[in-house]
Amino acid sequence: MLSETNARAERLVVAVALAWAALLNLCFFISAGPLWRDEANSVQQACLPNWNTVRASLQYDSFPILYPAILRAWASIPPLSGDLALRSMGLLVGLGLLVSICRVCRLLGSRAPITALVLLAVDPILISETCSIRPYGLTLLALLWAFASLGMCLVRPSKRWYLAATIASIVSVQLSYNSAFFIAVFGLAAAGLTLWRGGRRAAPALLIPGVFAALTLLPYWTVLERAGEWVALLHYRVDWTQFFASYAKEHSIVSPIVWMLFLALACLTFVFRNRNGRTSPAGPVIVPYAVGVAALGLLSQVLFVELMKVPPFPRYFLPALLFIGIALQLVLEQRRHTSHAMLAVAALIFTAGPAWSWLSLQRTSVDRVAQLLEREARAEDLVILSPWFLHPSFQRYYRGSSDWITVPGLPHAPITRYDLFMKAMLRNDPAGDLASRLDKTLNRGGRLWLVYQAIGQVPDQDHPPDVPSSSSTLDGEDYVRHRSYWEREIWFLLRSCCQPQEFPVSASRRVWDEERLLLALWSPMKGEGESRLKIQRK
Repeated sequence: MLSETNARAERLVVAVALAWAALLNLCFFISAGPLWRDEANSVQQACLPNWNTVRASLQYDSFPILYPAILRAWASIPPLSGDLALRSMGLLVGLGLLVSICRVCRLLGSRAPITALVLLAVDPILISETCSIRPYGLTLLALLWAFASLGMCLVRPSKRWYLAATIASIVSVQLSYNSAFFIAVFGLAAAGLTLWRGGRRAAPALLIPGVFAALTLLPYWTVLERAGEWVALLHYRVDWTQFFASYAKEHSIVSPIVWMLFLALACLTFVFRNRNGRTSPAGPVIVPYAVGVAALGLLSQVLFVELMKVPPFPRYFLPALLFIGIALQLVLEQRRHTSHAMLAVAALIFTAGPAWSWLSLQRTSVDRVAQLLEREARAEDLVILSPWFLHPSFQRYYRGSSDWITVPGLPHAPITRYDLFMKAMLRNDPAGDLASRLDKTLNRGGRLWLVYQAIGQVPDQDHPPDVPSSSSTLDGEDYVRHRSYWEREIWFLLRSCCQPQEFPVSASRRVWDEERLLLALWSPMKGEGESRLKIQRK
């Protein structure tokens, strides 16, 4: 009777966790609103005039062709091209990942995937990235099924599972280049475990899905070579302290504590395994496989960040967290205990507030800024975007008559182009024609509108910033110096000729700090005949 009672309690906790996770996905769908810059970048890339331009644009992005192709097919249907319809696509992916987590855990022998659901399905970053209009959600789905299919090849080898593992592996690497690391980890973990168990003949076959997936990446060799010309700008020193601070801020400190508690519980379960020999049906082979994938996946991700010197954004570690969560679930399955369900309920309670708070944020206020400019700006005015990478979302929503420029002044492009930023860094005059553009606008009676980030630092000095020097080989530090220079330069130029008037950018909901934008109108100073000439200090 007690066993049946425990089983019912577990099923109840799973149902509650699943319902709450679905509600959080719905919360993001309702609250996210307009597309922020990375999402707008994906949509505008997918909607370029023809397939040739889409293929050519791959050298300026970090993902292969499959996601732009899916997004292009979705947006080509007029009713599905609007923000709400695109958000519906993200919601379907998010709910699909929820269902897949449950299905994969059950497939691998889990009775009730409590731990996996609590750790993964209610993670606010996982939900927001999965439901965003970016490749991350579909990538996680493909990786999850590649992992599960290869795991089933260990339990019940068959052509069906090998075929499923191969297809899922190919799809995952066609969605994201980084998936190749995890596909390799799956194959190595499965083959290594098979060799350890004495299956020398069966081990090589477990590497086949990864080999086929790697072969499908060969056509991107030229694309990656061209991307290598600018990708150095993303290479910067790895600051793990900042990473953990950002992780704790976005998840709240409660979430890391929950992960550590489940990890500690899993370690205790491993030490005091069920002595009655009751394990999940696939336990003897699947648990070592899942633990190996989790450990190797996290290690490979950390090594990749260190070797490539890329900023360790929390979203980069979502695949590793996905497999750590599933590994913890399968380890805890080895010893039935009510403490698992009790800890899960406590975790749901304590993470509910922070998760809801994060997912109820509107992702950008760029639509409101665009509306204000359409109403207030005149044809002779000039709109200035600082920093430069705000332009993809701005272009999606702005339909006004005023011309606009970025800081630094770059050619108008529908997508983010770091290569153009690099060319601006190499100019003899780093400021370009920025001062002359401002002066021409003022001389024809126009006004200047500055769109900038609320989290950006507004310089308080009145002297011009020093022009940065570049090293012979440009890298992320050069990028940071030049970007800082240009953003301080525009404030100096505006203050030297104009006086500001802030325009309140109201929003119906709280806005994510990363793209909570501010708008200021800079008009020529009255009674200051020399003020305009100060712009031309160079």
